[in-house]
Amino acid sequence: MKISKYWFLFFYMTFFCNVSFPQWEQVGQLPMLGFARISVADSNVIWATGDFSGNIVLYRSVNGGVNWTSIPTQGLPFFLTCLVAKDSLTAFVADVGSNNYAGGNAKLFKTTDAGQNWILIDSTGGTLGFFDDIVFSKSNPQFGLAISDPPDGAGNPFHLCKTTNGGVDWILTNPPGIIDNFGLLNAAFAIDEQFYGFQIININTFTADSYITSDGGINWFNGGETVPLSNYGFGEDLVFNDDKLTGIMISIDYLPEIKRTTDGGIIWETVNTLSDISGACNASWVSGTNTVFICARNSVSNQNILRSDDGGLTWKPQSTAPVINIKEMDNIRYEDIVMAYSVSTSGEILKSRQTIQIVPVELTSFTGGSTDGNVILNWTTASEVNNQIFEIERRIENSDFTLIGFVEGRGTTTESQEYSYIDKNINSGKYFYRLKQIDFDGTFEYSNEIEVDAAPASFSLEQNYPNPFNPSTKISWQSPESSWQTLKVFDVLGNEVATLVDEEKPAGRYEVEFDSRSDEGQNLSSGVYFYRLQTGDFVQTRKMTLLK
Repeated sequence: MKISKYWFLFFYMTFFCNVSFPQWEQVGQLPMLGFARISVADSNVIWATGDFSGNIVLYRSVNGGVNWTSIPTQGLPFFLTCLVAKDSLTAFVADVGSNNYAGGNAKLFKTTDAGQNWILIDSTGGTLGFFDDIVFSKSNPQFGLAISDPPDGAGNPFHLCKTTNGGVDWILTNPPGIIDNFGLLNAAFAIDEQFYGFQIININTFTADSYITSDGGINWFNGGETVPLSNYGFGEDLVFNDDKLTGIMISIDYLPEIKRTTDGGIIWETVNTLSDISGACNASWVSGTNTVFICARNSVSNQNILRSDDGGLTWKPQSTAPVINIKEMDNIRYEDIVMAYSVSTSGEILKSRQTIQIVPVELTSFTGGSTDGNVILNWTTASEVNNQIFEIERRIENSDFTLIGFVEGRGTTTESQEYSYIDKNINSGKYFYRLKQIDFDGTFEYSNEIEVDAAPASFSLEQNYPNPFNPSTKISWQSPESSWQTLKVFDVLGNEVATLVDEEKPAGRYEVEFDSRSDEGQNLSSGVYFYRLQTGDFVQTRKMTLLK
């Protein structure tokens, strides 16, 4: 798979169904779901939930949404706010904890037998808060988050539950310094165990804060400023790409907007005002790509789903007509295909099978530096597909590249990877390096070349050449650091006959010519002479012979 700094994705889409939808087809019908939720475990296993006439309803399909089975909900409280399906038997749900939607004794539950039994996960929810989101990392399904409003209301820390073993155990933490000021949690994301976060909606100020950690929860930041949401809008979803830099945040209500960041959440900019949709929005990023979907509950043109193939910068509408009121969507990726499912408030299940362009081995940096006689090369990738090996090639000026080593690739991964290689014990000088990335199928691509000025590992005064000489010779030396350097010539009696260098020089390799006929040489006669290099505490002397 070829190395690329930036790849803009494209898609071609076609399918056949009984009802003609441009991109989406209805594959199932459930009863009225109201506050609907959907979760895709694989291309066949989908779970959906909602509330109908004040009662929880929960369904599961194992044939891609065509047929659905009612899942027992005995033991579950009123109104499920979250749903995540791991497979056909295992799922997690969470609730508001009371029948007045105000929150109370919120709980997190798990089933491993398709709902025949529900296990209460203790010490996770708040007594006055409610659960807002459950997410698992797509690159590491063992890591997940469940977020809950403060257990004791405003003025208290939000709850964040983490699992590192696929939901078997959950650890309750309170992100330091993040206090509820009459707000509520709304959405969470988890790229890996180090980079994750959530969104807080401030009801009084109509703003949204994105709190993000890049070191596993030790430190948190919100970009230094609050993100304003237009016209009384509320934040609705927050998602990030696997590169940990690109993310989108959606505001809803009177003037929906898409805000985008390309620096990991430090700065957010509005890229789309979503003038033709309104109501609750949900975002779904396709892992390992720059493709992201947004679905909306209401649309003036029955184009309730938007798709971006450049990381949220530009968007194209997709029609779901005649189905409207799309509440939520989820996706699963297989190679270069994304299987996406969405659910409406009326219970319609929509399916779309769309072609995507998987991000290849995406080289994000390639740098080199010199120290102690070695050149250290470092490079990182944002994602990799079918990556077998990196070959490292080197050349000097006016020469061809030659292979000097290799580093094994990581195969296929959507996580950022770091690599390094040390070119040891090389002479000082200017070198050029490049990478040759090779796939398992033998295809390859070269990186751009970089230039490194290699500093010597130690002080060294070399033998003059030619020696003996007549009438001139060259003297070379190298210095590993910047210093005042003096090079002088003496006769056998110790008399100074020439000063060739007496100045401050940076680290590097140097060469001067000594001519016995010059003013410095003073028309010397044949015989033995000595030249001495002194720089700091380093002093070295060598002998040379002049023959006339």
